[in-house]
Amino acid sequence: FRGQESKWISSNDVARYLKLLSYADKVVYVDELEDSRYRIPNMPPGNKVSKQDISKKLQLRNIYMLDNCTEVLALWQPGSRGGTYNAIQYAESKGLKVTNLWEEFLDEYNRRTK
Repeated sequence: FRGQESKWISSNDVARYLKLLSYADKVVYVDELEDSRYRIPNMPPGNKVSKQDISKKLQLRNIYMLDNCTEVLALWQPGSRGGTYNAIQYAESKGLKVTNLWEEFLDEYNRRTK
């Protein structure tokens, strides 16, 4: 949703996110779609919402992305719970191929921080 980055603490994360957005061919704000499957009833678009509603919007964003893809690349720490875990569970329930890059991420992180 528009302005989701305004809730973030790290200015570096915000800058990185905005830079990635600038590379996109198309940006979809799920809470602005006509399709009611991706909207929370009686909630206006935008970022003026509670922390609980933000979580709902992010979950619907994930569902939208998974409903519109053919394969999933994930960065998920096995055993952890949260949005990425929920997204992987949903993707697998749809029969999507999920590739988790966690081990590769750890290897690269460890290589760079030695």
